[in-house]
Amino acid sequence: MREESCKNRAHYPGCLTHSAAIFFYFVATGRDRELSADKSDFNARGFLRISVQRKRCERRCPMNVRHDRSYISENGRDLIGRGYAAEVLDTLRFRFTYTQVERDANRSRAQTQPYADGIAERAKAAMLRSAEMEQIMATIAEQFVCYQYDDRKYPFRDGGWDLFFWCNCFFNTMPGHGLDGRDYSYFTLSFNEQHTAEKRKEICDSVLALINEKFPANPHLDIALQYSALLDYTRIKAETAAVTPKLIGKTCSFQGQRWAHPTG
Repeated sequence: MREESCKNRAHYPGCLTHSAAIFFYFVATGRDRELSADKSDFNARGFLRISVQRKRCERRCPMNVRHDRSYISENGRDLIGRGYAAEVLDTLRFRFTYTQVERDANRSRAQTQPYADGIAERAKAAMLRSAEMEQIMATIAEQFVCYQYDDRKYPFRDGGWDLFFWCNCFFNTMPGHGLDGRDYSYFTLSFNEQHTAEKRKEICDSVLALINEKFPANPHLDIALQYSALLDYTRIKAETAAVTPKLIGKTCSFQGQRWAHPTG
């Protein structure tokens, strides 16, 4: 059992720090009307706990949807905690995965079949994987503007497109098997950097709802929501400008090095 402390958010009953945080993040902002009856769903800074986010997503989308925050660096997490950055959706990753029964069968066959004898079979399996996932990508592209998916051209630094498409090609994924063209068995859809965090979430929820509607029982579909840290440049620039005059003529240490600020 964790020690009751504000540092690890295991607040003791009646903790004023916790109560103040609840007030400023919920009551003062009017968000108390949006809360569920179970306040344990939220942490002290007003964000849904990761486990709760996952559960609510799974209720909307029964497929295998994972939340991947591993791409947020330690420095990024520190900036998020200090309020200088926000956690935002970065990329949707789609991958074909075999069921456990299929993996066991493939492993057993691979152990008894010479590699050269299975080239045609592996090529056929790769084409089937790609074709199954290509249907999913085509369905998404019918509803959303996907940069680089087709021949339509859009300015890259523009908010007119929704998702940036990428996938590998058979030349890289299945060398020596006589295949060419796109391999859709793994593809990514990155969100437009010109869009706000709210817009990204709106698009993400719509994509997941579409997949849930069109492919509700696909046992091979694995989806990962990849997150990143979005810096609050406005706040950073403002606070940097405010503190700069106070540093003139002083020496500071940064990443193990000492720096002297110009005196003029």
